Amino acid sequence: MNPDAPYLSVVVASRNDGYASGMLRRIQVCVDSFVEQLERFECPSELILVDWNPPEGRGLWDALRWPKLLRRCTVRLITVPPKLHARLPFADRLPILIHRARNVGIRRARGEFILPTSPDILLSDELAEWFGQRQLEPRNMYRVARRDVPEKALEFDLREQRLNYCRDHVHHVNERSASYHVKGLPELFTNASGDFTLLSRDMYFRLNGIPEEREFHSMHFDSVFCYMAHAAGATEVELTDPLRIYHV
Repeated sequence: MNPDAPYLSVVVASRNDGYASGMLRRIQVCVDSFVEQLERFECPSELILVDWNPPEGRGLWDALRWPKLLRRCTVRLITVPPKLHARLPFADRLPILIHRARNVGIRRARGEFILPTSPDILLSDELAEWFGQRQLEPRNMYRVARRDVPEKALEFDLREQRLNYCRDHVHHVNERSASYHVKGLPELFTNASGDFTLLSRDMYFRLNGIPEEREFHSMHFDSVFCYMAHAAGATEVELTDPLRIYHV
């Protein structure tokens, strides 16, 4: 595989600050799961982890176990230091600016397609296998209903056990029906859009990335971005069972 020309770039932004009941464990499971699946299903890819404003002495590079002997997936870590974070709006109130962090990864992504997502998201094997088939269309915006599962999913060390548990313990599905409906606008699938909005690199660059925290915090910016992509000509495609994402 040419590491400078992967098919898929997965962008995950986080920091090692103990957020959300043991964030470091969530990040480690995310890294292990994504890399194992992308390798297994032979998807030329890269996982970009953006370490935003790391607490002193707790950067992700030394805190995580990194996979070795990879053939299909490369792993890249980008650190945004505290001095850069301090210059930005909301820096005095928020330790991580998620949309800006994701844009750091999107701007540096080398894949033909880009998936910004969260460090507590897991892919079903069927979805990872579909990535490996390389059937994505550059004019499409791919969406999928996020399925929420209990934190116990993190206790399983083996991917198969973890995904079996997730499949059998979904307690909520973020379906299209809960999306925003604005009179005069198309009814797009905006529910939980920040966890899976897959577009071509060309489309992300055409839109200058996702909206960032400036005058306002990032609530609902993911939904706004879906309308931006639609206005730019992207056709929404909803992926259905067994193509799933699970949110711990």
